[in-house]
Amino acid sequence: MKLQTGDIVLVKGNTPIISRLIRWVTSSDYTHVGMIIADDLILEIDINKDLAIRPMKHEVYDIYRYTKGLTSQQRTKIIKQSIRRAKLNKGYDWRHIISFALQKVFRTSTVFEEANKVVCSEIVDNIYNDIGIDLVPNCEDGDVTPGQLAASPYLTKLFSCKQAA
Repeated sequence: MKLQTGDIVLVKGNTPIISRLIRWVTSSDYTHVGMIIADDLILEIDINKDLAIRPMKHEVYDIYRYTKGLTSQQRTKIIKQSIRRAKLNKGYDWRHIISFALQKVFRTSTVFEEANKVVCSEIVDNIYNDIGIDLVPNCEDGDVTPGQLAASPYLTKLFSCKQAA
């Protein structure tokens, strides 16, 4: 099946410390999320890389698609917003990750964010909101985890991939 602009890539990471921490904080097997921009190009940010559009190189992941389908105008806007946000981004938002941990431990809804910094699930949620689609309506815009995106009633899992390293 051909990937389309707007498809969501949910990754099951395997880095010993970071992946375990993210799985614990988010209560999900998914540790990272990105969005297909074109062919094998993905928009993503992670702890070691700034927000950018780069070749997709993940080995273990699931592909989700917006159930109702995207219009060509929505796909075009996704591409434009991805480029714009990548230019403005100043790095990974560690404060947001700390917020997820505090929410889990203390059952609070406090969110600490740093201007022009994002986490992977936040950027996907925000871009979908930019095109008028709220994937996780019971959460504040951008305050979502990869697992919450996977559980969205508006997304359908298309397939899983486990490539040999």
